[in-house]
Amino acid sequence: MNREADPEAATAAAEALGACAGAAEVEKLLRGLPHAPPRGRILAAAALGRTADPRGREALRRLLSEDGDPHVRAAAALALGPVADAEDVERLVRRGDLDTDPAARAACAEALEEATGERLGPDPAAWKKALGERGLRPRSGRRSEDGAPAPGQSVAADSLERWTVTYWGIPVTGDGTLFCFDLSGSMNYYERLGVAKRELLATISRLRSTVRFGVLFFNEAAWTWQARFVRALPLTKHALVRHLDEVEAKGYTDLLGMFERAFGLAGRGRLAAEAPERLRTLFLLTDGVPSRQFVRDLGAIRRAVGEWNPGRRVVLHAIGLGNADEPFLRALAEENRGRFVAKDG
Repeated sequence: MNREADPEAATAAAEALGACAGAAEVEKLLRGLPHAPPRGRILAAAALGRTADPRGREALRRLLSEDGDPHVRAAAALALGPVADAEDVERLVRRGDLDTDPAARAACAEALEEATGERLGPDPAAWKKALGERGLRPRSGRRSEDGAPAPGQSVAADSLERWTVTYWGIPVTGDGTLFCFDLSGSMNYYERLGVAKRELLATISRLRSTVRFGVLFFNEAAWTWQARFVRALPLTKHALVRHLDEVEAKGYTDLLGMFERAFGLAGRGRLAAEAPERLRTLFLLTDGVPSRQFVRDLGAIRRAVGEWNPGRRVVLHAIGLGNADEPFLRALAEENRGRFVAKDG
């Protein structure tokens, strides 16, 4: 995967550019904004949030209130959070209350936590109530106007537990979550693929930007969307939306191969990665059982998972769609401290 395809690397590069941008560079960014695609505007917002030029903040305010892409609005909100003044706090509350997109609403709440130090979570109503009843003010000691973050001031870790994000009704808790997504041909039946895409996007859109996750697609092969787990940044969410628009369901199902690839990302088994991820939770979404020439002994698959997951350190949840083998998936989840959910279709 090249650097341009990596949302986290691209965002970091934009922030670094903004931190050292002079008046000429800021002017160039501002001139390009009206003509840039959403990806470009997201990166511009990240850069403008780091500049000391007051024109950057004005541009972020316009993007927050006027841009038609929810991930651009989200990027503007997150960029405003560390440098927000009292009026910006009110803007973020209003935007979070009015916006209908979950990614933009979540970003407004995250920016408000950064701006105020309050830990009210993602519910816009809680922020609106706090603003109306007791007022909200920017806290001191945040990033200064020169773009440097204040040490020890992040509230992200402290407020994670207030952010209730679920996937098929199961809570997604913190970093290190891998979503394993079935793309075998049977997912084309009964709108399963469309439903599964919408559920994944609904979950990812609500994650905090600090949370790292991965997506593993599988059918008769298994492959990752990004080479490494990535933060749930606005650019990440935007890129995933575009990618899911393009993926198709086809082929057969190799569950054992999928699990070998998944646990390999954590440094286990024959496919162990050289730089393992801190895999903590695995969500398996499937509508079938192993097919064709692949290992179809469900007991053998459960034993292999047990070997790759010693001490059951990775929590494994299973979601079965349509004709998925419920006894197998239920046992697999229970053996690995997880939950099983069955969905018709």
